[in-house]
Amino acid sequence: MTLPGDELTRSEAPVNHLIEYHVTNISTGFMTKTPYMGFPNDEIDRMWEDLYQYGDSAITKEEADRLALPTINERGTDRYLIQLEVFHQLHCLNDIRKAFYPERWPHKWEYNEDGTVNRNTMQFRHWDHCIDILRSTLMCNADVSPITWRLNLPVGAVLAPNLETTHTCRNFTKIVEWARMHEATDLRQEVTQEERQEIVDNPPFDQTAWEDLSEFWAAFPGNTYFKQWQTGWNETDEGRAFWHQWHIDQAQKHEDLPEFVEPHDH
Repeated sequence: MTLPGDELTRSEAPVNHLIEYHVTNISTGFMTKTPYMGFPNDEIDRMWEDLYQYGDSAITKEEADRLALPTINERGTDRYLIQLEVFHQLHCLNDIRKAFYPERWPHKWEYNEDGTVNRNTMQFRHWDHCIDILRSTLMCNADVSPITWRLNLPVGAVLAPNLETTHTCRNFTKIVEWARMHEATDLRQEVTQEERQEIVDNPPFDQTAWEDLSEFWAAFPGNTYFKQWQTGWNETDEGRAFWHQWHIDQAQKHEDLPEFVEPHDH
């Protein structure tokens, strides 16, 4: 079964030709629980992790050339690297699940000296990212399966949504099987300084992040990715204006300045 629009993206993802659809009822997990619910234990945790255990995939150059966006190969190999978004999303959902159980994952929580939760940690940044990626995914997919209503028996005498609805779903098992067959085993993510410089000097495509990272310049002292650390920038009109406003903002905040080495030409 092919849905409208699928043919438009068939050349963008190497797994698209395997996609199959089936109609099923999805349990609400409200009054009763699915196997993925409840206070975590080793078995529940394993089930969640199994959902995305093949997250990193390797494809050929020919497959990579057909992607909507370019991807890089593992250094020294002809393995071009991708992740299927569904596994990223499941990883995110699982990490949010863990936030509800600090007794089991206490290391994910850090506290300020006054005992309040420190929400300025990388873990909270990750949770925030995960919540927003799931928001955008839900809006992108925009599931329009109708939720019908019924008399809310045996709970009460009201009309209420029947949350166990019929959905047209992709065959997740076939997607997992493709990922298992194309798993990027023994993946070397770290690159040597020489390999990094080669990519910087001769990039196969623009390596710049889509996100605006400019506000993080102070966290990377000396890194010329940020113009604040580029020789001569601070003597330009733009640089002088930036530093003038930066000092005003710091004075208004009445906060301690972050610890970093100021650029020598400021």
